[in-house]
Amino acid sequence: MTRELVFVLMLLNGDVNMRARKTFCVVAYDIVDNKRRERFSHILARYGKRVNYSVYECFFTDGQYAEVMKQIVELIDRKSDSVICYPMCVNCYTKIEYFPEKSGKKTSSVDVY
Repeated sequence: MTRELVFVLMLLNGDVNMRARKTFCVVAYDIVDNKRRERFSHILARYGKRVNYSVYECFFTDGQYAEVMKQIVELIDRKSDSVICYPMCVNCYTKIEYFPEKSGKKTSSVDVY
């Protein structure tokens, strides 16, 4: 199901308010220590899916985003690690393109509720 179709179905079902309470965010990281990197990956896996070795696509409520940011600050080594979060609006989310497309079709990498 394409992202555009998911959004249209949410509009038709009246679920837009639920959608508006979540923020789509791409999180990229470079964490040197294997143990810290694994812990960080487990944290992000609760909110989204890995789309590249050190990149996750996540949906966060405001509270979840604040909690994850707190965990990031506590977990990373500020001298050797880096984490970048790219929040995106719904309009930008529907325009994401993947190359190459897996199995010849577009797939949504994050479950939308």
